[in-house]
This record gives sequence, C-alpha cells and structure tokens, in this order.
Amino acid sequence: MSNSLSQPLVNLLIVIYGPNFAKQLEKVYLNDLTECDELNYEDWIKQGILKRLSYALARLISSFL
Repeated sequence: MSNSLSQPLVNLLIVIYGPNFAKQLEKVYLNDLTECDELNYEDWIKQGILKRLSYALARLISSFL
C-alpha cells in the first residue's frame, strides 16, 4: 500500500463502549485540534531531510513500542 499526501498519516481504530466515553474522546480530540498546525507539502519539504527521515524512522518503529 502506498502512502500519498492525500491520505492521513495516522489511522486510528477504536471501539466505543458508551456515549459518555465517546463524548470524552471527542472533547479530547477537538482540544487537540486547537493545539495543532496544518502541515502542507511545502512546509514538509522545508523541514529538511534529517527531520523527515526521523519521522519515517519513528513510523517504522512505532508498532514495536
């Protein structure tokens, strides 16, 4: 499977056991959105090769953590 820029970098699969828990997760998610910045292709390229390679390495080893 190839990863294109149009696909999200993070995939998340969760099971919600109740409406209260779902609301808590939604609140956390919406708060996270206020703390993040959009990263477009031009900004990604400007980060430099070492930083981009460190992200790639982190993605590779994340399943082992």
